[in-house]
Amino acid sequence: MRRREFLKAMGKGAIALGLLSVSGRREYLFAEDRIEALYRRAITVDAMCFTTNDYVPYLTEDRVEALRTSGITAISLDVSLSNWFDLGMRDFYIVSETIARWNDFLDSLSEYFIKIHSAEDILEAKKTGKVGFIFNMQDTTPIAQNLHRVGLFYDLGIRQIQLSHNQRNFAVDSCWETANAGLSHFGRQLISALNQKRILIDIAHVGEKSTLEAISHSSAPLLASHTGCFSLCPHPRNKSDQVIKALADKGGVFCIYNMSGWMTREPTVSMAAFMKHLEHAINVAGEDHVGFGTDGDPAAMTPDMLKWEIQISQESFDNEVKEHPQLTWKIRHIRIKELNSPHRLLNLAKAMDRAGYKERTIEKIIGGNYFRLFKEVVG
Repeated sequence: MRRREFLKAMGKGAIALGLLSVSGRREYLFAEDRIEALYRRAITVDAMCFTTNDYVPYLTEDRVEALRTSGITAISLDVSLSNWFDLGMRDFYIVSETIARWNDFLDSLSEYFIKIHSAEDILEAKKTGKVGFIFNMQDTTPIAQNLHRVGLFYDLGIRQIQLSHNQRNFAVDSCWETANAGLSHFGRQLISALNQKRILIDIAHVGEKSTLEAISHSSAPLLASHTGCFSLCPHPRNKSDQVIKALADKGGVFCIYNMSGWMTREPTVSMAAFMKHLEHAINVAGEDHVGFGTDGDPAAMTPDMLKWEIQISQESFDNEVKEHPQLTWKIRHIRIKELNSPHRLLNLAKAMDRAGYKERTIEKIIGGNYFRLFKEVVG
């Protein structure tokens, strides 16, 4: 080939590659715009968040702005914690005080936030561009054995209650109890009372047998607000395929958390780890029964929080390895970066789009399924 012909051919090739590059970039930008539009119109819900008891100074102007502009429609917030650094401190009187303080806080920022009592309130949050807060308790310890407190907590605004946290209580065994007992007699009474008051029952921390019996006994579908798939990573906080399927068959929703050290044994982590759990859950439960619950801060976990989480997760492994010998890996990470963000549900939507999920499936996972369940149970 002559030099002139060679240069001419190279020029045409460069132009073609350039056009392909521009076209690819244009398609990428179009996809980004399309998913952002989907996110803006969708009802987006994080099924489990928590923060410290010292939330008023903690929620600075910057963090309030981050939440306000996050695009999240509603957050289910654990208001049963009296102190984030002492997860065992769930007391009736302290919880009542915490609820009162959260009410005052939300009232003081009513132009940005709204307390959720019903599905209509979630729709109102979406319509007005506010962030809705669904009050939840991650343990029934504050109820003790007093069923009349179920109605009291409902009147205080609690709409979601987890049957147990990390210890056995009067109702059920937690996932850490190797005895794996089922529902107590009181536990059955409690579930009936929660059904009667139309409070959404959460089984995220509950043991295997107690979970299956709770699903069977409840007259309403249930929620697993923040968990993972045990078949992919054998952490006690993850759920078996039997539980995932039973929950879905009842009409419930299985929400995957952002606790990376409990989702993979690998020393490093990326969105791929979360997407494996998502794919597996959809395969087992179906796309109508899967959601997201970060199990973290409403905005994002700070570096100090992340450091503390890694420390206590490793300590729990060290303390529990005799009873749970499968806990052999080291906790080197605890959060997936893209999901530790005010825009975590947008980032999840983008990841699902890149993975080839249809838009209607994405809308269900980032909040539609939770909203359907909340509307059915709570009203």
